[in-house]
Amino acid sequence: MSYTSESEQLLTDNKIKRNASKKKAIISTVIFISVLICIGVATALIIIFTSPATHKWTTILQCRQNTSTTEEPEQMATLFYDKATKILYAGGGSDINQKVVPTLYRSLDQGKTWSVSLRTDSDHFSMYGTNKLDDGTVLVISSDDLYQSKDNGVTWSKTAGMSNLGFSMAYNDSVLMLSRVDGTIYRSVDNAKTFEIVTYIDQLGQNQINMRCQTYSGSGNFYFGISYTDVATATNQHAQIYQSTDYGKSYKLIFDKVSSIFDDTVFSIKAVNNNIILAGTGAPNGDDTKIFRSTDSGKTWTQIIDFIQLDSSLRVVRSFYIAANQTIYAAVDCSYSSNDIFDDTPNTNKNSAIYYSLDQGLSWKLHSKTNTKRLYWVTEAENQVLIASSGEFGQILRYE
Repeated sequence: MSYTSESEQLLTDNKIKRNASKKKAIISTVIFISVLICIGVATALIIIFTSPATHKWTTILQCRQNTSTTEEPEQMATLFYDKATKILYAGGGSDINQKVVPTLYRSLDQGKTWSVSLRTDSDHFSMYGTNKLDDGTVLVISSDDLYQSKDNGVTWSKTAGMSNLGFSMAYNDSVLMLSRVDGTIYRSVDNAKTFEIVTYIDQLGQNQINMRCQTYSGSGNFYFGISYTDVATATNQHAQIYQSTDYGKSYKLIFDKVSSIFDDTVFSIKAVNNNIILAGTGAPNGDDTKIFRSTDSGKTWTQIIDFIQLDSSLRVVRSFYIAANQTIYAAVDCSYSSNDIFDDTPNTNKNSAIYYSLDQGLSWKLHSKTNTKRLYWVTEAENQVLIASSGEFGQILRYE
């Protein structure tokens, strides 16, 4: 027979109570931790699902209030942020020239308020390629004219003797390159005081040429992209890239994508560094919305992404922008898949989108959709705030 003394029973009872208390404490702790985990998960889910709602594209400038307004710009084809003066420039006109006077606007407060900086001639189509020289001169192309401002956009003067200007300019290492539409390019080494004409393609007059974009990778290397149609045969369309290794004195063909797609064009080009070059293509009447990438200064090219496989309405890779944190943005335009391609009247097709890359253009993800028919440029203002230029009503957008 076993026997338990009163003291032993008391010790046993106390031990049972202590164990019960420990179990309660453990259970309470588990419940508390579980609650914390649930709260943490719930909080994380709230952050994940509500964050996009706090960041969206909002209109900060709309040049046209409705479709009956025909004098103000409808396509904002140039966008430039001057980091030194913190002045934001945005301008454009119309590809179909419906009584539009191309206009450049200026904002001194990150796009909160705007004023007209420059109005050009009513027979001009639009504005392109705003840039700034080392001496502080701001430049903008308006059809066949080059305008210069010495006082940060307060007053402007027209450069004499210009003709056949295209859609782009590049300025690096004190060398200014202005695109033309006839197989030549303007080159200046004295801050746009004088220009020489450099020929990069032969058989002038037999080809239809459209230069859309330029970039500079350093050490005298300029690149530009064009579309080139053999008018004589009217069969082969070339999306081409040319490279200069001597600061624009001479050029060589380094990329030639031949197709039967009308106006297949290298719309955008961007040097990530001395070796990595990105190129974006597009066509008004075809499916060729692609990004190509070179890692050897243009010697070889690899197709990285075909946007048609993601969204068949995306037809043009309009531009690239490299942010301060080295994120690369691509503006992908859907306007060429609209019912009225060249007319920026309102359209149900508003699928233009911005994609981004964190690995120097090797892979791309959707950043956001702008809910616009056209999408031209992306740039960055103060505090890494993204600004974009669009069409239809001449909108400038801010991502906030």
